[in-house]
Amino acid sequence: MHQQPDKNGARYSIKILNKVFREETRIVVEKSGIPIAAIISAEDLKRLDRLEKERSDRFRVLDEIKAAFRDIPGAEIENEADQALTRVRQTIGAREK
Repeated sequence: MHQQPDKNGARYSIKILNKVFREETRIVVEKSGIPIAAIISAEDLKRLDRLEKERSDRFRVLDEIKAAFRDIPGAEIENEADQALTRVRQTIGAREK
């Protein structure tokens, strides 16, 4: 990763931007030693967008599950989960014998 202090209004040479385009480097723009932005390739941005969408989709599923059980006390859910786990373990144990 290439770090570039923002001393000249973030003027980067074509050579550096071509390296970003070819995915040879990523650039972190700093102001007073603090990272404030990054320059990444378009492909990296597509990957980041895809990963963010996948993450959002996974959390949406969790939110739907949570909503389905919103009126059930947490202790009751834990008790039911413990009982289900015990039944599964007993079933597996019976199969192994």
